[in-house]
Formats: sequence, C-alpha cells, structure tokens
Amino acid sequence: MNANNLIDNLVCPECHCGLVNNISKLTCLLCGRDYSIVNEIPDFRERDYFWCNVSREKMGELNRLARDTGDWLGAAKKVVPQYAGHFIPFDRADCQFLWPATKDSRILDAGSMWGGITIPAAQFHGEVYAVDKTMETIEFL
Repeated sequence: MNANNLIDNLVCPECHCGLVNNISKLTCLLCGRDYSIVNEIPDFRERDYFWCNVSREKMGELNRLARDTGDWLGAAKKVVPQYAGHFIPFDRADCQFLWPATKDSRILDAGSMWGGITIPAAQFHGEVYAVDKTMETIEFL
C-alpha cells in the first residue's frame, strides 16, 4: 500500500472527518486541526510520550544507524543486541494463527513497540497497521 492510500484511510481523531496531506502535516477538512508528519509517519499524539526498553538516546542512535545503512536488523543487533529477541525470529508472534483472520484481513497492532507481532503478521495478512505512543519505536518499525 502506498502512502497516499494510507492517508485515505485516516480520519481526524477529534471530529472523525477526512484529512488532506499538506506534505509535512495532515489537516482536518472540518475542524482545521493539524497533525504533523514525522519521518513520513502521521503523528496524532496530543503530547510527546516515551516508553521503551532503552533510552530515547539509544533509540535515536538505532534509528540513525538503520536509516544510514538501510539495514534495520544489523543496526538492532549492533545497538540493542539484548532486545533482538523482541522482534526476531519472525515466528515469535505465532499467536496470530489463533486470530479469526485470513490473508485478506486488515490487522491493527496497537502498542506495537518493536514490531514483534507487526512484522510476522505482515507476512500472512493483507494489511497491517502499527500504532504506538512512542514515535521512536514506530520510526524503527
């Protein structure tokens, strides 16, 4: 799914109206509220949260290395090797086979953090959306 189709599926959390993409922000067509886009990720948070197994600085280091090298797994193994088990191996989230879902299902992983369920689910389902209140973990994912 490309980014434009993703935006078409989003609505304003405040009034549930459609949004228009203004490059660096999304604007509600009804109430006019703006939502920033951070590293191509829509940010609907009302305030900046951070919850993670590692510090915000460590997550920043991980995201920079992953972005610079294009190797997110290699970056994770280097910067946070103690947490690699949270997102590899990809069969970690085999619980998904208990869900009433098919290959055409749309899945929402709320509180996705490292993507331990998101990434495996994406291999078996039509669309997978990840949300989290920590922008750094969503950026990593």
